[in-house]
Amino acid sequence: MAPRWRFVSLALIFILPLGVTFVSRDAATAPNSPELVCQLGDDTIGLQDHHINNHIVLPVYMNNVSDSILGFTLYLWSNRPELLRFGMDSVRGGVMYAKFDTVGTRCGGFEFFDAQIVDSIPSLVKISGICDGGSPPIVKPIPPGNGVLLNLIMETTAADSVCDSMPVHMVRLQIDRYQSSFVNQAGQRIACNYVLDTLFEWGCCKTWSPDYTICIEHWPQDYLCKTPYLRCESYDYNKLVFIDGSTEFTCNPCQCGDANGTGTINISDAVFLIAYIFAGGTAPGYCGGNPNGMGDASGDGKINISDAVYLIAYIFAGGTQPHCP
Repeated sequence: MAPRWRFVSLALIFILPLGVTFVSRDAATAPNSPELVCQLGDDTIGLQDHHINNHIVLPVYMNNVSDSILGFTLYLWSNRPELLRFGMDSVRGGVMYAKFDTVGTRCGGFEFFDAQIVDSIPSLVKISGICDGGSPPIVKPIPPGNGVLLNLIMETTAADSVCDSMPVHMVRLQIDRYQSSFVNQAGQRIACNYVLDTLFEWGCCKTWSPDYTICIEHWPQDYLCKTPYLRCESYDYNKLVFIDGSTEFTCNPCQCGDANGTGTINISDAVFLIAYIFAGGTAPGYCGGNPNGMGDASGDGKINISDAVYLIAYIFAGGTQPHCP
């Protein structure tokens, strides 16, 4: 016989988005102590080194103290999507889906996982995960512990232009705690205050198990009846703790002519440019409004062999100092 939590897992795929859960009435937890902490990671990004970066990893951490976690729904948003937004993985049926990575994380192996971009910017993402979808093999809930729940793949836009106005920009990555939730192995939402309610429906449950998690007997399908269920009325946010994250964009100072980005101008920059121009080497970084401006030693807005010659003249013959356009 399949474990009881597996039946709850199947039900959550359909019930969790509706906010209705048939659950046990009491949770054995210590007063005022956190049952679960969910935290977004912090990061610092140098814009000159990341003109357009499509692979910025944002870890989402989870510390579940005593309950195993069967599933979760998280709403995350960026307050500065013009700087940092959720990377788009695909579009299916008119719905955009965000990039994510669960390899080596605590929800690795989940049978149901979904990361929908809710708006078109995209600044808001809804992430849902259920450990077991009902098909073999059985995937057990996440046991109590602490670590990375999942990794989101973020991306910057052409954000380097903001360096013209401010040297440092801060982006807040926030969890919408009013729409986010975690569910334990009994089908209970973590830190939820439940009230007993009734629901009218056709062919509803006639006899429930004592903890309202399993229907023992149903009424006929043509019978309109009411069934008791436990409705999540509110959350105790002393027990379910959400901690926002932040990403700091630092505008690293750049210098046109510092082709290899070491912070100094010398013969290695001329060699770097020659390798880029003639041998397909690494491109110079962003500077002065030009995606490859760090290689524009002569300040004419172009990258060519004349910039290498300009550097050699500056280094060995006292030529004019490299400058941006």
